[in-house]
Amino acid sequence: MTQLPTGTVTFLFTDVEGSTRLWERDPEAMSKALSRHDDLLRNVVEAYGGVVFKTVGDAFCAAFSTAPEAVETALEAQKSLLSEAWEEAGPLRVRMALCAGTAEERGGDYFGAPLNRVARLLSAGHGGQVLLSHSTHELVREKLPPGAGLRDLGVRRLKDLFGSEHVFQLTAPDLPSTFPPLETLDARLNNLPIQPTPLLGREREVAEISDLLRSEGVRLLTLTGTGGTGKTRLALQSAAELIEFAKKMKARQYARMLDYEDEESGLKIKRLWSFRDSATGRRYYADILQMPDDRRRQLVLQYAQFLDQLRSVRRAMADYFAGQQFFEFYVDEVQEPVESEV
Repeated sequence: MTQLPTGTVTFLFTDVEGSTRLWERDPEAMSKALSRHDDLLRNVVEAYGGVVFKTVGDAFCAAFSTAPEAVETALEAQKSLLSEAWEEAGPLRVRMALCAGTAEERGGDYFGAPLNRVARLLSAGHGGQVLLSHSTHELVREKLPPGAGLRDLGVRRLKDLFGSEHVFQLTAPDLPSTFPPLETLDARLNNLPIQPTPLLGREREVAEISDLLRSEGVRLLTLTGTGGTGKTRLALQSAAELIEFAKKMKARQYARMLDYEDEESGLKIKRLWSFRDSATGRRYYADILQMPDDRRRQLVLQYAQFLDQLRSVRRAMADYFAGQQFFEFYVDEVQEPVESEV
């Protein structure tokens, strides 16, 4: 077994942006693409003296004895990923984060604050982006690969609510340079206070609370317990985890109030439509104004036909209950749009 670095270690974490959606769209193509992704990342990490000490799904966790080696690995890996032909799966956009510090090595894994920090930093980034913590910046600023640079993204609040982190982005001629804002707490309006210490050992409870609050029908969750057991701290951390979810729900509720008036049919319908993925049975939402014109036209036509059928049913039922009694077809003959509902 390869010996893991000790002392001051630079950690490189990666994951594939939008991998769940890619798996649901084409599992076979994604399986092939992920196999290639794994080989590529592992080869680059080992070529620069690093050790992959853990993988979780499509996420890689690697350790390096020096920060410059970790930065070179991230740069070369992004270049290789961008130049790879991904075929049916489409391009895999991989976000990366680096953080240096001392951590406890135990049983082939690492534990400690740098691991928590790099994981939070990774969740703030976007596919194709490489983020560095302040500690990593200090170790590499004079030892960057030729042509590479560091862009100061400012001091940001990460989801752990513990202090702030000065974040930098790795730049190079062959890498994308423009990304959406970082997914940090200060990028989303909130009034969550900064905490004096990190929350450790409560990951299971935070995950359980987050899952409950994401469930349909759960509008209020109460944490009970004796004083001093950490209920408030646990609630604050759970709230931090759910900020992005709350933002999406608010946007969804707002979109539900918006109407779209189709000029050709004269129909006024809701802009936000619900779709069911036939492969997984899951639902997702889309704004019809963001769809291609031909796709939007097809859905509006389906919906218009659906409304015509409903009108026929209502007229027939009205005649039936008025005593005419010539209701000669079944309600289940009416077909909703094949893959959508308003």
